[in-house]
Amino acid sequence: MTARRLALAALVAAAGCNGDRAPQKPAPAAPATPADPAGSAAAPPGDPQCLPLSVCDQWSGCALVARAATGWTVVTADRFAPGDPVEVTSVCTSGATCPAVRGIPAGVRCPDWSTPPYIAPPGYRCAWDGKICHRA
Repeated sequence: MTARRLALAALVAAAGCNGDRAPQKPAPAAPATPADPAGSAAAPPGDPQCLPLSVCDQWSGCALVARAATGWTVVTADRFAPGDPVEVTSVCTSGATCPAVRGIPAGVRCPDWSTPPYIAPPGYRCAWDGKICHRA
């Protein structure tokens, strides 16, 4: 083969040209989470956790979150809409381990810290009572 044909063959292989198979159809979407007869949402899938909520490096109540395919999402929280993406991480800068939900609700603008603020553990715990995630 000539150099030109080798280059063309390499380009076709790199582009993933596969003329011997029909194009793949995307998988169907997963069904929505069903509701119980009373109308409340069924238990959230994916390791739900009720944790303290940190907004703009300040403790801001509690949030029930669940794992989704792309990370953590809100199931219920005072300052977030269900489905909002958040992060579950240790937010304390005091040296303590503080697992918490961290996020920025729509419409909120956080200060641009040149030096990260001192964040101690929250003065409360969060608990799930089967209906809401609240301060305990």
